[in-house]
Amino acid sequence: MISHRHIDHTGGVKAFLNARSRPIKMIAHTNLFTKAYATGEGGKLEDISVDFTREYLESRGVDLVLIREPHRIANDVIVSGEIPRKWGPSHTGAVTDEVPDDMALYIKHINGLIAITGCGHSGIENIVEYGFQVTELSRLYAIIGGLHFMGLSEDRVKQVINYLVSKSPSVVVGTHCTGILGIAALHNALPSAFRLGGVGLVIEF
Repeated sequence: MISHRHIDHTGGVKAFLNARSRPIKMIAHTNLFTKAYATGEGGKLEDISVDFTREYLESRGVDLVLIREPHRIANDVIVSGEIPRKWGPSHTGAVTDEVPDDMALYIKHINGLIAITGCGHSGIENIVEYGFQVTELSRLYAIIGGLHFMGLSEDRVKQVINYLVSKSPSVVVGTHCTGILGIAALHNALPSAFRLGGVGLVIEF
């Protein structure tokens, strides 16, 4: 599953596929190959699009499935598809588009919803509330991944953290674009649920 088309989330695809001999299914948003830009130093736009083509993927045995609607990949595992922005604002940061392809992975657990994010561009309230809608669950058990607190105002970060506190998750792991200050804020607000993320982390549910 590709969370969204930005190069910091797709830059390892070619190396992965070149090291692989068996075919594989890839699930991504329908605008996977749409150009994406971010505002760099001095306000200059930088191309942060994927560095591969559909033809390249097919040559490496990829069965490419492009979606907009929720897509079930196992009984209790669902790719969100495009996440509506009707419960809260987007977290686009320095990205010049609204990142409609930002998707999450939803896992239905006996204790509630497990939401795994890529960058959280959709906004955390939107990701969680849409997860409730898609899975027909009402409790947030865990949220793991990038929450895109970097570049947000202090008030907005507090707003998101207060929202998460109101949902009483058992596990919270902020990684990637959550940022050091955001991770510290999560630790302070949800000490019993907080876990430090990073490469190699294993969480068993």
